[in-house]
Amino acid sequence: MLLNLEGLTQIINSAGYTAYVFNIHEIDFAAPVPLLQLSLVDIEGSGSQVTFSVAISGLISFVLQEYSWLGTCDVSNVHPLLLEYQEPHSSLYIKGNTEHIKELSFDLLQIHLATYGKWRPFPSELFAQLQLGHALLAEGPEQLIQQYAIKVGEYGIHTSIIPSYIPNPSNLKVFTLDDNYFIGSSFEFKVRYESEQFLS
Repeated sequence: MLLNLEGLTQIINSAGYTAYVFNIHEIDFAAPVPLLQLSLVDIEGSGSQVTFSVAISGLISFVLQEYSWLGTCDVSNVHPLLLEYQEPHSSLYIKGNTEHIKELSFDLLQIHLATYGKWRPFPSELFAQLQLGHALLAEGPEQLIQQYAIKVGEYGIHTSIIPSYIPNPSNLKVFTLDDNYFIGSSFEFKVRYESEQFLS
């Protein structure tokens, strides 16, 4: 569910650029509220840009992989990255073996991708745990663990699910910038200035 945050949509819409890139210029963690400085740059010849800031309240996690991208910015309160903070968690134990570990691992990978997409890596240790035949296979959101258990059971392996914890209620949101993301309680967008020519 995307949130209708007028600050972000107005910045993009008011610029009126047909094609643009985002650039990250600075992240100030020394500020009372962490502050992200970005620009929206026209790439169709005008060279103009809109520089804006995002104040991130309650920042608890972020990943920054690139400083310039052609993708979009979204803010959402329903996202795979928020499952850790919103969904009850469980542990999945297994007992038994299968001759088709590679096939089962591939099936579990598909479940993982359907749940997390590109946002969480598939746990590399899972294949080794299947080989052990008597182990804690996985921990995670209950909906993921239930799907794992069903699939593992189809291969004749006994499963046991034990509840781990229930996260405290939160109002967390995730601000995604292509492959980058920030998780916090609120995001305040503010235009700093608009220039006619992009200065690198």
